[in-house]
Amino acid sequence: MRKVIDLECDLPPDETGKPRKFGTETLIPGFGDPERMEPPPGYGFPNYERIFPHRSVDAPKPKGMAMRDFVKLMDEAGVETGVVGRVPNTTLGELVRTYPGRFIGMATISPFDGMRGVREFERVIRELGLGGLRIAALFNMVPASDRRFYPLYAKCVELDVPVRIYASMNYSVIPATSIRSRWIFRSCASSRA
Repeated sequence: MRKVIDLECDLPPDETGKPRKFGTETLIPGFGDPERMEPPPGYGFPNYERIFPHRSVDAPKPKGMAMRDFVKLMDEAGVETGVVGRVPNTTLGELVRTYPGRFIGMATISPFDGMRGVREFERVIRELGLGGLRIAALFNMVPASDRRFYPLYAKCVELDVPVRIYASMNYSVIPATSIRSRWIFRSCASSRA
C-alpha cells in the first residue's frame, strides 16, 4: 500500500470541542506573534472568511475527536506521517511523544522575540522533539526574507531541521507583498556563504 505524508495535517478539536490549534484570536505570547500588526483593508483573515465561509467564526464548529481516533483515520487513509503546525509548541511536544513517528511538529516562534525566540526554538527541538520551524507571513505580516528571521534560520541549519514557509496562498483582495514566494528566494540568496 502506498504511504502518504500529510503536509497540512489539520488536527480536529479535542473530545470536548476545544480547538487544538490556535488561530488569530488565541495567539500565545512567545509562541506566536503577540505584536501582530494590523492588516491593511481587504487583506488577511477577514477576506479568508469571505472565501471560506464554512471556517468563519460564526460557522458551526467541527465535532471533537480523540487523537487515537484521528490516528485511526490517518491509518485508513494511508497517511503515514502528519506534519502539524499552528498548534501550541507544548501540545505538539505531547503529540510527537505520544505518537512517535506519526507526526512532525513544526514549532511556531515569533520573529519579534529575537534571541529569546531562538533559545526557545532550540529548547522545543531538543526537549520537546519538534521537527522544524513554521513560518507564516499571513499571521504576522513579516516576509520570510525579513532579517528578524535570520537567527532562527541559522539555528535551523545548526540543528539540521527544516523550515516550512507558508507563502503560496493569498487571501487578499489586494496584492500581498508579505507572502509572495519571491521572499523565500531572497532569504536563500541572502544566507549563502
